[in-house]
Amino acid sequence: MQIPLLAGAACKPASASSHIVINRAFANKYMSDTSPVGHQLSGASYNDFQPQGIIRGIAGDAREEGLNTQPVPTVYSCFSAPDPFPNYLVRTNGDPMALTETVRRRVHEMEPGRSVYGFAPLQQHLDDASTENRLRTTLLTLCERRMPHPGSRCAPHRWLRQ
Repeated sequence: MQIPLLAGAACKPASASSHIVINRAFANKYMSDTSPVGHQLSGASYNDFQPQGIIRGIAGDAREEGLNTQPVPTVYSCFSAPDPFPNYLVRTNGDPMALTETVRRRVHEMEPGRSVYGFAPLQQHLDDASTENRLRTTLLTLCERRMPHPGSRCAPHRWLRQ
């Protein structure tokens, strides 16, 4: 995905689970007055899924919740396949769906008990993320065409049934 490493180091392939990488949004929100690399992050006792450990690096922000949403503070664990649901993004040349079995076999080699499912091209995820905005824009456009004179109010429930 080419998310840049801004400071520190990335996770090593055989990294201990006590290392983590944070994103820029996390560093700016919670540790803006100091360099976070090397600091210990402790998790809340009520949250088993919150990564904790020594901050190894700072990554650039990724818009994981959609293109129209600001990046949220994020902590990445330095170990393979965190529970409960890991997501893998795989860069390919050509048709990404043609590599599904290859990816499935590689993940199975690393973690035989891990299920691999839900393959989809990144473009599909991006399209899904912007579907609501496209629908809203289309409805507003239709409303404007239906009620072209100034001061008229669009009542979508009336014209959608026609």
